[in-house]
Amino acid sequence: MRGIIKIVVGVTLATALAQCGSSSQKGKSIPPEGCIPASVRRCVGLWSCKGDQACSGDGTQWSACVCEPTVSSAGYDASAGYDASAGYDASAGYDANAVDLPLEAPTIQYVLLDDMEGTAAPNGPIRFTLSGASASPGYWGSWRSSGNPSNTMAPDPYAYATLPVPHQTMDGVTSTHAAHLTCRIADLYGYCEQGLWLAQGQATTEADAGGDSADAGTSNMMNRIPVDLSAYRGLVFWAMSSKAIRLKVIFENAETDALGGRCGQTDASADQCGDAFSKQVSLTDTWKRYEVKFSELFQEGWGHAAPSGKLDPRTVYLIGFQINGPESSTAPPVESDFWVDDIYFE
Repeated sequence: MRGIIKIVVGVTLATALAQCGSSSQKGKSIPPEGCIPASVRRCVGLWSCKGDQACSGDGTQWSACVCEPTVSSAGYDASAGYDASAGYDASAGYDANAVDLPLEAPTIQYVLLDDMEGTAAPNGPIRFTLSGASASPGYWGSWRSSGNPSNTMAPDPYAYATLPVPHQTMDGVTSTHAAHLTCRIADLYGYCEQGLWLAQGQATTEADAGGDSADAGTSNMMNRIPVDLSAYRGLVFWAMSSKAIRLKVIFENAETDALGGRCGQTDASADQCGDAFSKQVSLTDTWKRYEVKFSELFQEGWGHAAPSGKLDPRTVYLIGFQINGPESSTAPPVESDFWVDDIYFE
């Protein structure tokens, strides 16, 4: 179904991320118990305002919870870990004249996957890597279906792009670069996609992933190692498009990627691979924050089915941001121009 694809990748480096930090309580300052430098997490501040707090550059403590009018409530799930009735005992000395401090904030921390602000050519380093992992960090790539010779994709080879106008993502974080892809897809059920592999021994270019390519002998694609994301519950990112369009966020794991050794083994053919776990979101011509939880991801049902019916986050190979082509032979080509920025694990 995914067909023969053209893959363009770039070598990247990364900085290791360490362990998560601690949460805050009812307006008290957070002790220096350690956190991931420059990471950001959601918090609840005074008067139950919802905001963000950042880890200090030396990783010793969290900042105060900052609630700004510019912070959207989108992506904050009030039902997940925050119980408005918890911690209050009506019979235990309630003083009607006392100032009510907020209840304990949910321990939500955002760990940076990539901000596209790296300086290493051509793509800059992906920030995320597992502590102690033997494989090198992941890298960006771009893919398109090749069923129609008029299909186009740019930039090709893939590279980060400078934003025409910088914008704010997390509180106090201004982005100047993002992942940008422009596509024209004409083949039935075709697609174009930008995304990243999360662990890889060595990044190379393979012209034709579905057949014998001239440089296939030098490709190290088989060294890809799945990454365990079970410590997280989903993904947070910012995105926009030149026009309203549907973006499919996909996760390939051991059940859907051929390297997992499960799809294409017991099914009729290797075409059963690629039925990734996904969720679609609607992009507009303004930057918006999007949240995709692992529990919201499902396969389309045309390929090898995971026995549990759910994404196993312990064996993730790839995260992709995909635009689908026309769904009928009479439909016009799909043209897209979209950006993805500042990706975090939640």
